[in-house]
Amino acid sequence: MKRRHLEKKGNVVYFPGMKDMLLEKGFKALEAKDYPNAVSYFQEGYSLEPTNSAAAIGFVYALYENKQYEASKEVCETLLKEGIGDYFEVMRSYLLALLQLRDHEQIVETLTALFEEREIPIEFEDQFQKILRISSKVLTKKQPTSTHSEPIRQPKSSFLVGNITELTYKLAQLVYQNIYPYKEELIYYLQTEGAHPFIQSMVLNVLREHGVEQMVKVKKLGNEGEFSPLECKDVFELSWVQNVLKEIEDVLSHSEPTTMMHVVELVKRHAFLLYPFEAAGDTKKLAESYILYVKELLGAEVNREDQELEGYLDNIRKLENISSPNM
Repeated sequence: MKRRHLEKKGNVVYFPGMKDMLLEKGFKALEAKDYPNAVSYFQEGYSLEPTNSAAAIGFVYALYENKQYEASKEVCETLLKEGIGDYFEVMRSYLLALLQLRDHEQIVETLTALFEEREIPIEFEDQFQKILRISSKVLTKKQPTSTHSEPIRQPKSSFLVGNITELTYKLAQLVYQNIYPYKEELIYYLQTEGAHPFIQSMVLNVLREHGVEQMVKVKKLGNEGEFSPLECKDVFELSWVQNVLKEIEDVLSHSEPTTMMHVVELVKRHAFLLYPFEAAGDTKKLAESYILYVKELLGAEVNREDQELEGYLDNIRKLENISSPNM
């Protein structure tokens, strides 16, 4: 008769099939939401074979569901270090434990490195981005807010270096990433003379998306003011933009819909350049000036009886020169 091989761990002897039985009981306990027993079964199975990914992942899940977040985090750290289990599954469990522990700094540090260094599978990317945004906003709101902007010295970082195309790409990516390494540089850029207005508007949008409440100084196109990015409306929700676009629609929507399309596009581009400031002047005259400018570009004959529109047209030309960089 063949003798059965016994396993011994410490002073305890385990019979063959014990590990499988423990895992089976652990998963059944998880399904029954009997989390304390699930922890006990998986812990015993994990201690028998620490490299068994099923035992390890089950142990992590059971600890988390049993609200033992610190222990769940520590096991995840071991698994990540030793390469046990699916890396991104373990990473997700690690991040969820960190969320419960409110360790937002570790989340931001971990995910920033992950987005920069690893190719994240598409099935994890969206959730990881959401976790990063949550932690970034929490850390932002922890900073004291002021009704006045604080003086910002020129930062040492060099994130905002490159041509307009490169900067546009960088800032578009930053919407989904941690802004803390670059926050001071972003704020400084808003008050930098000679900074590109289009990039300044993108910077303000990034700060708004990340929930930055503190007052920041903005200098652009001869305007200067202090704003809380979080309180800034979307540029196309600003009342002056909506009013000008309505005037244009009233004049052109039925008679010249193609011309209207070009005029609306131009107003939106210029509004983004001016953001968060407004175009100066009367709503109706602004609308009339944009219509006149576009019609002239399209080669139509126009009547220039109102000399007051010349000042508006000059401003449109200046903005159009800025909004058409060599990209």
